[in-house]
Amino acid sequence: MDSSLLEQGVYLALGWCERVAYLQAHPEELSTDDKPAGITLSDSSFLALQQKLAQEASLWWSTELRAFLQHFNTLHEQLSKKQKALFAAVEGGKLRPTQANEKARTLSTQLEEATEEIGFAQKLLALLKNPPYSSLPTLPLCRYSVSNHTLTKEYQSCKTRDFTKDTGYGLKLTARLLSIKTAFQSLSLTDRTALTLALIFSLLIIIGGAAFTLRDAGISLSLKANAAGHYDVSVINRSKQTLFLSVPYDGKRMDKNDTPTYAVVVELLENSKPSKRNPPLEHLWFYKEKPAYLKGPILLTPLSEEKLQLHIPTDLSDTPDALAADQIRLTVYKAPGKKKASYTFTLNVNSPESE
Repeated sequence: MDSSLLEQGVYLALGWCERVAYLQAHPEELSTDDKPAGITLSDSSFLALQQKLAQEASLWWSTELRAFLQHFNTLHEQLSKKQKALFAAVEGGKLRPTQANEKARTLSTQLEEATEEIGFAQKLLALLKNPPYSSLPTLPLCRYSVSNHTLTKEYQSCKTRDFTKDTGYGLKLTARLLSIKTAFQSLSLTDRTALTLALIFSLLIIIGGAAFTLRDAGISLSLKANAAGHYDVSVINRSKQTLFLSVPYDGKRMDKNDTPTYAVVVELLENSKPSKRNPPLEHLWFYKEKPAYLKGPILLTPLSEEKLQLHIPTDLSDTPDALAADQIRLTVYKAPGKKKASYTFTLNVNSPESE
């Protein structure tokens, strides 16, 4: 578990809550930088929504922090028991002191680290109860959700990769690595050289295969119709790097950032030609049950998939233009404005056809 990400998330959530509270008390200071482009909500509604999102973020990080604390409390207890058992084995004559020294040093180090993490978590919990109101991050209001989404994704990814949850497995893995190291050192120089070259050759084959597989990587879309005008959209990052997805998108030139950004234009088609009437941008995309334009760019981690919903407002069916529309086209662009792919599908048909 990455404690630095946990700390950043807690401070970001506290700063978000503080910023919302300040702007609710001083609404005249709410600037255009604080609001996402194209927003149609009133200032009071926007601030109320931001307050709800900030509180949800604070609760999420608080829950993760308590799980973090529980993990290291449990780990500390397990290590303490192993340390006592080790001392008892020495005192009972079952283990010589020289044999126990290395294990004792390892357990002592692990106990110190667990104690530090427990103290760290307790300090952050105290901050959540009594925010410092200083040294908190101050951002344009609409950027907090973007930063928070990025941090939560990174933290969840770290948790997935974390092997320290299963302490027994971690200790066995360490022992196996030490055994491999000992066995390798016992080989002759010629054997070690041959084994090293074989491993390097195998690694090059693996890397070459991965490069071949990912050479044309980017994002791809799949769609499934639900109720009238409602579609589930799966966005898949096929690359080995983190990407941003910006929706809704009006087709204008995008800024080119360090993190590659993709965007999707939605068009209604009539006989394969653009319709005269298209739905308002802010009504189109939803992410995690909220309008996507309030979330900012969506983070796509390498080889991951995110689920979005595409809503074509039903009130458009009352217009002649909408009634004539028989297809929807989704066009994928990469910043600053390069067209990457286009998907056209018939209204309320499950399988889109890629152009």
